[in-house]
Amino acid sequence: MTAPLDALRFPLRSVLLNPAVVTDFDLARWDLLLQQARGAGLLARVAALLEEGGLGERVPEAMRWHLDSALVVYRAHCEDIRLEVGHIARALQSIGVRPVLLKGAAYLAAGDRARLGRLFSDVDIFVPRERIETVEQVLRWQGWSGEELSAYDQAYYRRWMHEIPPLMHGGRGIALDVHHNLLPLTSRLRLDAAALAAAVVPSEIPGVDTLAPADRVLHSAAHLLLEGEFDNAFRDLSDLYLMITDMRAADPGFEELLVARAEQLGLGRILYYAMRYLALLLDLELSAPAAARLAASAPVAPLRWLMDQLFPSALLPVGVTGAGGWPALARFALYLRSHYLKMPVPLLLRHLWHKAVITPFEYREGDPA
Repeated sequence: MTAPLDALRFPLRSVLLNPAVVTDFDLARWDLLLQQARGAGLLARVAALLEEGGLGERVPEAMRWHLDSALVVYRAHCEDIRLEVGHIARALQSIGVRPVLLKGAAYLAAGDRARLGRLFSDVDIFVPRERIETVEQVLRWQGWSGEELSAYDQAYYRRWMHEIPPLMHGGRGIALDVHHNLLPLTSRLRLDAAALAAAVVPSEIPGVDTLAPADRVLHSAAHLLLEGEFDNAFRDLSDLYLMITDMRAADPGFEELLVARAEQLGLGRILYYAMRYLALLLDLELSAPAAARLAASAPVAPLRWLMDQLFPSALLPVGVTGAGGWPALARFALYLRSHYLKMPVPLLLRHLWHKAVITPFEYREGDPA
């Protein structure tokens, strides 16, 4: 795993850890940096970090327009999201529901450093499960709607998942995911939604909350390590790096609080893996006391060895590891793992059979051609 982390081959990592290294870059290194940043969905983050560090003048003229354009898109995106969150808050205020923002929108609303250069395709909110039908109806009245789904897909979301089918506003075109939990109801890992809701904190955007700081970190880690999709994995790893370094700088006791909260929510193993690969790939270490406590959540040695073969290759950008070969196999193995963790085996086999056989047959039957 050491070769891909070499500064010459992986300038993106170097800049994320210390933006000032660009002062030593030649044009070839700048070119590689921009390629890797664009491929990893981190071009706007690189631009924001350079701006934050007062390093804009060190960008070669030939490269500057790439970064300037990324910043323009990022700033417009932030404004669009703030406006959309305002619409959502006002819609749900009418029924006394104060939504909790998740993931990218939460980083923006909470003022986390992970907001820097963070682009995302949808807004995620968390609401009480007992209000989910009313929330959905009110949102539909206000212009959000979902695509037409089969009866099976509707049941998949509403009986087994942690969210309703995705919605999109007909006029503004921004997607909205409405969650009543952070993990599927059928998952081998169970999260107490009430415990999460009891700890939410007000955000910088009126009318909406975010998860508590430790819970934002844990949700980000769970999403990264359990979803089984790794197109933006290195970006998400960068989110974790920025959140944890920022939060522990603001609160010296944050790391111990984070580990304790992971234990309370049953996410100790998830946090263990997240910190293990943050240490390996982004040099982020927990304090000795926090690391010692988290070690109690470590898997047995053979499983730890297996995960060490899979996760580092899957979490690094395709532009660094390559799209095929072992990294592709690692991503596929972890994709299978995510489904195994998401559903009990009998339900999973039923789901895979339906999606692989029944759904294509139903599509052919309904195809007018």
